[in-house]
Amino acid sequence: MSAKLTSALVDIPQRPLVFIGSDCPHLPMNEIENSICAADSASSYSKDVIGGNDNSESVSRNRSMICPAVDGGYVLLSLPSTCPLEIFDNVEWSTENTCTSQIAALKKAGLEV
Repeated sequence: MSAKLTSALVDIPQRPLVFIGSDCPHLPMNEIENSICAADSASSYSKDVIGGNDNSESVSRNRSMICPAVDGGYVLLSLPSTCPLEIFDNVEWSTENTCTSQIAALKKAGLEV
């Protein structure tokens, strides 16, 4: 599984990606839309600076989103365009620990989950 997912990162560089499991036909469209927004590393938000002035700073965020499955896997994974290829290394595929181990790999790669 790692090779197939990594291949997508290589084949579609510099774009946020959303992986959706084929066994989750009832995944709400808003979850998919939210995952794209979360992964879009080009998105930014403004935060007010003390003083009430029109001072704000744009903060780029590398976020991912994962939707756990009941069996310990996951049904959706979104990744930013800056995602390193190693994020699938050491994931325990097809076990009750798949989601947990994927989250650990994402955090180890410096992504916000």
